[in-house]
Amino acid sequence: MPEAAAQCAGCQRKLRVGTLFCPGCGKTVDGSAPAPTRRVDDTVIRKRRFVEHWDELKRVGWLFGLLLATSLVFGLVSRSESSPWPLVLASAIDALIVLVAAGLRWRKLLFLFRIHPIGTRRWLEILATSVAFVVVMALYFGFLERLGVPMSQATETLAQAGWPLWTALVLISLMPAVF
Repeated sequence: MPEAAAQCAGCQRKLRVGTLFCPGCGKTVDGSAPAPTRRVDDTVIRKRRFVEHWDELKRVGWLFGLLLATSLVFGLVSRSESSPWPLVLASAIDALIVLVAAGLRWRKLLFLFRIHPIGTRRWLEILATSVAFVVVMALYFGFLERLGVPMSQATETLAQAGWPLWTALVLISLMPAVF
C-alpha cells in the first residue's frame, strides 16, 4: 500500500512523500531538522531587476522613437502632398515596426493574447473608464474648438481623393488598435 502524502503543519500544503522541508513556508515536515536558510543579498536582486527593467524600457523607447520618426517624416510629406498615400504608407510602416518588435519579444508578450476571465465589477470599471474617456475627449476637443484652434480631419484627405469611407475606418481606427 503506497504511503500517504504528508501535509505541512504550518501552511497546510500537500507535500510529496519524503519531503523534509515545506517549499511553501520552509518549515520542517518532521520537526527534527531546522529549516534551511538561504540568504540572498537584496541589492543583488534589486540590481538584477533594474537591469531587466532598464533593458525593457530601452526596447520600448526604441519602438516609440521609430514610430515617432515615421510620424514625423510622413507628416512632413503629407503637408506637401494632397494624396492619402503617405497616410497609408505610414500606417503600413508603423504596423511593420510593431510586428517586428512583437515578433522579437513574442515569448514575453504571449500572456497578452490569452483570454483572462474577469468579473462583473471589472467589466463595469472598463465601461466607466471608456465612457469617462469619451466624455473627457469630447470636452477637450469642444474646448479647443471654442478657442478657435483649427481642427484637421483625417477623413478629408481620403474623401477628397475619392476613397471610400471604410478605408478611413481601417487606417484611422482598426490599424492603430491592432498594431
